Amino acid sequence: MSEGLLWRVNNLKTMTTTQLKNNLHKYIDRADERFLSAIYAMMSEYMKTASPNKKNEDEDYTKPGKPMSLDTLKKRIIDAQARVAEGKYISQEDLEKEMKNW
Repeated sequence: MSEGLLWRVNNLKTMTTTQLKNNLHKYIDRADERFLSAIYAMMSEYMKTASPNKKNEDEDYTKPGKPMSLDTLKKRIIDAQARVAEGKYISQEDLEKEMKNW
């Protein structure tokens, strides 16, 4: 699983913006409501915080004005996968229960 995800991240650099948009449209067309809601929330938040003067398409903003490098993204993926392998995660069911108490 990690190799597949890292491969996709590495290949984002070789895709043109048009190819990337076309691929995203294909995924969105096949997505279920839960996935679409998550993507919509993420994009809504991104649009609020992304720099309107952003020139570099390789930049990924985790917070307003703070770009994340490709190496940082790869490390975060590897770290997250290690946490999952160690059982350090919360199930969707448990998260939904926890959210009711927020």
